[in-house]
Amino acid sequence: MKSWAFSCISVITVSRLGTVRARPRRFFPTLLRYTDVLATRARVAERVHEDDADVQLVDNRTPEEYRGKDDDDDRVTRHGHITGAINVDFTQNLVDDGARLRSPAELERLWLEDAGLDPSEETISYCTTAVRGSVGWFVIEQLGWGECRNYEGSWLDWGTLSEDDGYYDSACADSGTVIDTFAD
Repeated sequence: MKSWAFSCISVITVSRLGTVRARPRRFFPTLLRYTDVLATRARVAERVHEDDADVQLVDNRTPEEYRGKDDDDDRVTRHGHITGAINVDFTQNLVDDGARLRSPAELERLWLEDAGLDPSEETISYCTTAVRGSVGWFVIEQLGWGECRNYEGSWLDWGTLSEDDGYYDSACADSGTVIDTFAD
């Protein structure tokens, strides 16, 4: 019944109270808040170049995905990471089998000391579908970093694009930096 109502088709229901006529309505959602936490493909593309990026990019997937070794995902045409990105597997932010976040001191060690990121610079977090990337975004936002975003398309978007069109990536065993402070 709800799907009919959302499709703007008139719905008539009969209940103990009699016949109820629903009037068609159109719903136009607007994102008035929180759009500043998203990084679009265009925003990432304008900051990524053939050999590097002029934004801090953090890939929150596994090191295998980051290096392009885990290539089982046939939704993308290439495997690896966005040029200039470092790898901080999102699980390193968690303890107790993922039940809670590490302490602020441990997270600062991971993101500031070991990853060498600058909280005053824009940082864009991503993964495959922006889910694991949202953990990275949440952590650095909670640590009080200035401009932090989550790439909404993540690798599922970037991995389908062409370097010929300026969407640069890297995929080889020694490409990029894997931060493994708390890796199991």
